[in-house]
Amino acid sequence: MNALSYLFFVKLKAQLRRLFSKPTSAIVTLLVVGFFGFSIYSAVQNREMMSAMMNVQSVQGWMMLFCGYVLFLMTIMILQKRSAIVTRDDAQFIFAGPLTRKQTLAYLLIETVEGSLIYALIAVAYILMMMSSTVILTVPLVLSLILSSLLMFYFAFALFTWFYFLELVKPRAKWLKYGFLAVLLGFIGLIAIRNVGFDGGGIQSTITRFVADPLFNWVPVFGWCKMALIGLVSQDMTACLIGFAATFLVCAGITALILNVKGDFYEQAIMDAEWISELRQNARARRSSGGTNEKVVSVKQARFGSGATALVSKNLLILRKTRRLLSLQEVLLIAIYLGIVWMNGQGFGFYQFFVLIVLFTSATTDRIAQDLRVFYLYLIPDRPLKKLAALMVPSMLHIVAVVFASLVFCPFVLGCSWTEIIPAALMMTGFGWLFLSASLVCLRLMKSRSTPLMEQMIKMVFCLVLAIPYGITVVALMFVPGLPALAVQLAGLAVNGLVGLACLALATPLLSGNNLMAD
Repeated sequence: MNALSYLFFVKLKAQLRRLFSKPTSAIVTLLVVGFFGFSIYSAVQNREMMSAMMNVQSVQGWMMLFCGYVLFLMTIMILQKRSAIVTRDDAQFIFAGPLTRKQTLAYLLIETVEGSLIYALIAVAYILMMMSSTVILTVPLVLSLILSSLLMFYFAFALFTWFYFLELVKPRAKWLKYGFLAVLLGFIGLIAIRNVGFDGGGIQSTITRFVADPLFNWVPVFGWCKMALIGLVSQDMTACLIGFAATFLVCAGITALILNVKGDFYEQAIMDAEWISELRQNARARRSSGGTNEKVVSVKQARFGSGATALVSKNLLILRKTRRLLSLQEVLLIAIYLGIVWMNGQGFGFYQFFVLIVLFTSATTDRIAQDLRVFYLYLIPDRPLKKLAALMVPSMLHIVAVVFASLVFCPFVLGCSWTEIIPAALMMTGFGWLFLSASLVCLRLMKSRSTPLMEQMIKMVFCLVLAIPYGITVVALMFVPGLPALAVQLAGLAVNGLVGLACLALATPLLSGNNLMAD
């Protein structure tokens, strides 16, 4: 077991050393961690100054959304036709080494705890940012959110691991996981049907009753964690302790089941590890294996420009053939946020905040990084700034598509007028451009050390700083009498456009040779 402990800590040290291998990435990492720590500390310390009142209904709503997200993630993992629990390097060490079965399984559980903690911290940071507008944050509430998130993610990952081993040993046991999901989702579905507004209350009253239904507290782990949080907020410590204690017992039971798995699963686990490692290598190189088998449609005509324009022509042709501007995840997020705002009656202004969150997560550099790894890009006879701007065209079309999809139903659902939607569309497009440009700067700073998590965290800090000129401009123009909102947002769009161009200029060295991999 000492060898496995050594492997775990060496891997952890290597991950940290990778982030601190260069002065630039080390400074940025420390600044980002300090910023998030200070933000949470400030939110907790200044809770008396907030105008929002803590109420059980708000905590119930956010906790139900969070439970739904973890449940969706667990369902997707369990229903996968093929999966793996370790990478190729780990498999060659832990499955081929002179280790007992329990030592191997214990190491996998330690890895599960580490992954659950990372997911929990990310989720808590996100949900705290969302809850801060309706809930006063306290130290016990933040700590309880972290604990409940850790337990739910560990339950999901550990249950997936147990089903994985069970299916390797007994292939017919796969029906056990399908039966478990059917019972769990069926019970939640019955709770939803139980709260349908047959009395004419409508969808809004149905959702409100479903969120507050005490019967959900009987749902294993998810309902128990929700009961623990609600008990903490409502000062019912008995419910809080019962919820956490029951969850601990179930997680301990699953841990015991994994440690006592019998049968020969080593060979198939190694084969699955080889398969998942190959997928990860392709993902790092921005070559998704699904992309090679992606369905395309025929295009009758295609025109190609010269120089940097050829990059635009190529990427537009790919978009025309794949017809993929929006992802299913983005559509679901937009629908969920629109439903939340409609249900709570918070209005169009609050909904715009949610759309900015979708734009922030959608403004990634995946497509651009894929082109940056193709060497012919650096042989195109054109200026680096112009080529980098050409690479941003598909991503900006994606941003525009997200803005359109998020606003097209607002007049019918939220009752807002087109005089409100047009300035909002300009504002969102400008911030989408800003988010995308900031992502390029993050890629320029971190280079090959960039990870999706660090890129999102660094981008958040950058965007908060880069949005200051927009805020100053808009606030100043609001004091001009008789100035329409459209003119204010046009000025804000121009400011964000100039800031984005400055970021684009800072990221131009990415086109100086294969600078993305030059570490």
